[in-house]
Amino acid sequence: MFDQRGAGHSQPSLACPEADDLVPTILGQSLTIEQTNILQVQAMEACRQRLVSQGINLAAYHSAASAADVEDLRIALGYNQVNLYGVSYGSRLALTVMRDYPDHIRSVILDSAYPPQVNLYTEWPANAERAFDTLFAACANADVACAASYPDLERRFYRLVDELEASPATLTVTDPTTNHQVSVILDGDLLVDVVFNGLYRPDVTQQLPRMIADVERGYYSEFLQGRLARFFDRSTSRGMQASVQCSEEIPFSPSYDALLAAAQGVQPQIAHGYILELASLYAICETWGVDSPDPRENEPVVSDIPTLILAGTFDPITPPVWGQLAAQTLTHWYYLEFPNAGHWVMRTGPCPIAVAAAFLNDPFAEPDTSCIQQSGTPTFIP
Repeated sequence: MFDQRGAGHSQPSLACPEADDLVPTILGQSLTIEQTNILQVQAMEACRQRLVSQGINLAAYHSAASAADVEDLRIALGYNQVNLYGVSYGSRLALTVMRDYPDHIRSVILDSAYPPQVNLYTEWPANAERAFDTLFAACANADVACAASYPDLERRFYRLVDELEASPATLTVTDPTTNHQVSVILDGDLLVDVVFNGLYRPDVTQQLPRMIADVERGYYSEFLQGRLARFFDRSTSRGMQASVQCSEEIPFSPSYDALLAAAQGVQPQIAHGYILELASLYAICETWGVDSPDPRENEPVVSDIPTLILAGTFDPITPPVWGQLAAQTLTHWYYLEFPNAGHWVMRTGPCPIAVAAAFLNDPFAEPDTSCIQQSGTPTFIP
């Protein structure tokens, strides 16, 4: 494993504590999304100025540069061949390595694929709605106990979002970075974010119907408080994220007005916060300081390297169709969807690990997938 440039323990770090420090303010005050966006843009601008003053070239942090780092790491370690495993954005990086340095790659596992030809922001609202629909349908149709305990969950959830947007609740949450008690204002947009993030992991997904019902009756459980505490996480390198997205995604995105149009028809409770929050990213990218994009960063990767593609049915951010899309320009691939998984399939349990191990043992042999049928869908906690 390695921390890519700008992130984790790599130096220089492109972390932006200026933006991280805003989280208690954003979560604890009754700010409009427009006010929040202004604060976030100002914080990221302060971060940019600090990084540039340190002599850091923000245009040197992107997927192609990180792919070159992977190749240099292979050379430095003396490996003739490597197997790549990438999750989420890591799958985007793995595809970039496949494109730029294919000669010494034995096999690739793309877990929750994010291929370069997709548009993360245009497709975000519809992808989120698909995952929410999957959650509500699984409760209503695939789990008798869930359907009995939480009937009509979809309608109740969206009504609850509207109620919290009109009259938010105030909770006390422990900030894990400081261990201090802080106030969090739970409005409708934040509840949507909590459920969206909860769909990443099946052990969290199975508790979401009960959490929604608890909030509906005014009970804010330790589970909910724990999910809210995750918003205080400081491990993300926001500067690295800005450099990558501002050079590889936003330049290929349509205008902001076109993105608004793409969200038409999606549940308004899902689209509302996303649409307004995206305005801050566009504003950040206007001044971040990256080069004009290489057209290759918006094109499918063509390769004959054996590739295993793992997708989770409940994944709200990199949907299964993206894995299928990545496979279309690969010659030798296996695509597997896990009905009980969300984002980052390999952490779901022993089944995807066994499938991946068999693939690594022989990338040209179709893996045994019988355990997928046995895994079923999540069993919800009544």
